[in-house]
Amino acid sequence: MGIIIMNTNISGRWLTAFLVLSLFLIYLLIAGCADMSTTARVSETAWQTANIIDTGQTITVARHPDRFAEGGFPTRDLIGAHPTQRDVYIAMAAFAVMHYGVTRLLDERDPGSGTWHWMSLAWQSITLGAKISYVVDNYSRNDGAWK
Repeated sequence: MGIIIMNTNISGRWLTAFLVLSLFLIYLLIAGCADMSTTARVSETAWQTANIIDTGQTITVARHPDRFAEGGFPTRDLIGAHPTQRDVYIAMAAFAVMHYGVTRLLDERDPGSGTWHWMSLAWQSITLGAKISYVVDNYSRNDGAWK
């Protein structure tokens, strides 16, 4: 997946820095999720990982506006078809913080059954499915041009 995340024009040290930072953030997330249910912890980690991949793909869009355009909802509506790298980082960081906050809120109210439980499962399933579909769509829409 590393090839998909970043464009090959990026030097090795920037790719390494991006991956190390991403792994560090995932580590912090897992540590922060220690008191969450297993389901919430696993799904949140999966979503945040997919968000990092999506961020890398969207940065490629920002770096190559002549070749790519952001096409996914809600990102395109928030940062436009040809965003700046700054806008991408701000939007994706905001998505990450908001997703974590909602997941934590729902998990704290989830007694293991009832309405909150089903809301928590729906939130995790829908948002993870959507994020993965964005990543796959980004890759397929551009005929694998991320390589």
